Amino acid sequence: MKNNDELNAVSLGNVDNSSANNSEPSINTPPLEVNNASSSTPEVNNQEETLDLDKQPEVSNNPMPDVPLEPVAPINYDVPEVISNVNETPFLNEIGTVPPIANIPDVTPPPIKNEAPTTGEQGSKTNKLLFIIVIVLALTAVGVGVYIFLTVAKRQNAPAIIAKDVKIELGEEISLNIDDYVTLRKIAKDTCSLDTSKLKSDELGAKYEFSVTCNDIVRKGTATVVDTVKPVVKVKDVQVGVKGNLDVNSFIASCEDATECFYAFENEDEVKKNLETAGDYIVTIIVKDTSNNETKVKAKLNVSDTVADLYLNCSNKTDEYSVVTKYGIKDSEFNKTGIRIYTFTLTEEEYNTLKNGTTGNEITYKDITGTYEFRDDDKTLNITKIMSYEELVAEAGSELPSTGGELRDFYNNRGDVCTIGY
Repeated sequence: MKNNDELNAVSLGNVDNSSANNSEPSINTPPLEVNNASSSTPEVNNQEETLDLDKQPEVSNNPMPDVPLEPVAPINYDVPEVISNVNETPFLNEIGTVPPIANIPDVTPPPIKNEAPTTGEQGSKTNKLLFIIVIVLALTAVGVGVYIFLTVAKRQNAPAIIAKDVKIELGEEISLNIDDYVTLRKIAKDTCSLDTSKLKSDELGAKYEFSVTCNDIVRKGTATVVDTVKPVVKVKDVQVGVKGNLDVNSFIASCEDATECFYAFENEDEVKKNLETAGDYIVTIIVKDTSNNETKVKAKLNVSDTVADLYLNCSNKTDEYSVVTKYGIKDSEFNKTGIRIYTFTLTEEEYNTLKNGTTGNEITYKDITGTYEFRDDDKTLNITKIMSYEELVAEAGSELPSTGGELRDFYNNRGDVCTIGY
């Protein structure tokens, strides 16, 4: 690009400024004096004249004289590219020419940044919003709490009959106690009546309706028949031969339950092992009813190397009890084993007191200890115990006969009544 200083060397002449700036006034340039004697090339006075734009020059009415001017070679201006941030319309200087254009670099305006709020500002706004939300929730909770409190308090102060979840044990008598069916609030019990006419206790799982009426308030409820009582089991001792067969039911003297009872050895493998060797053992029996209520009982097992085929049953009686001793007979020989059963006849009061107060598998009554059985039909108590041979000899005061016939004669002569049987 040419230096813009070269553009200052311009030959002056008539200039048409109409295309450059129509808003500027047209100025008639006065004629230039040319010294033809000194040079053929006119000399241009480069001294700039200062124009006072506020003071208009006097324009002569005389026409400009014709002055011959030599042609001026054309000048190639190196026009810079359009600058977007500069007024594109050129303007004239004082002498009516386009002034040199400075080398102005492109200036790109800085981008406008949409700056997001800082973390601190965001946190402050978030904290304010959370604070408002917490306050609103707290006020709402307080309002709801007050409403619930007032509602509950009002209900609690009102008279009411609250039905209970009533359970009736299978086979038991129907209760007539109103407290077993409802809870009364601010109502006198003597103003209420209980209707249990529809209730029964003989069908497990059945549901029946009852009602309680207090003044003009009626409350109905439902009673369900259930079975939650464990079986009450009495066991007896059992004697069996070595490698003999043993049934768990042989140990059961009685089972009291509203439903059916079922029995099983807790450890059947251990019982089978005990049957291999003569001796006395304790076995545990699991008893369940139809409702799966479970209890466990223990009984005595005597395993003998001589199994009795028959028994010599010898009975006797005292003022307090009657007794039957069963002596084992095997191949007509006394096998030296014995089972004694004591029977006590009780009054109804004695019977009920003793029965209701007895637990476990053994009972001691009148200094007799053994397994027991209460018989409701005749109000009797049976106590059974296994007698060892040594105990039998000690009672007799001598060795006992070895055959069944001799043994029968021995006890008959002592006042017992003996018969052969099972």
